[in-house]
Amino acid sequence: MRQRKRRYQFHPRWGAIAYKTTKLRGAGVRPVAAAATGGGWLHEIKYDGYRMQARIDGGQVKLLTRTGLD
Repeated sequence: MRQRKRRYQFHPRWGAIAYKTTKLRGAGVRPVAAAATGGGWLHEIKYDGYRMQARIDGGQVKLLTRTGLD
């Protein structure tokens, strides 16, 4: 019987299951006049540069951009 490749793994630091994927979807942000308020929001201001996501897999780090400038 062929074994299926695992898509989930245990994360030792967080003690949680981490989803493994090769494609990441950005947040689809847009400019606004003011940051959101309230206890359920966490944000940071982006002044310049690239918006990216970091992925650590097997001890290797990849920085992924929405437009593929990885």
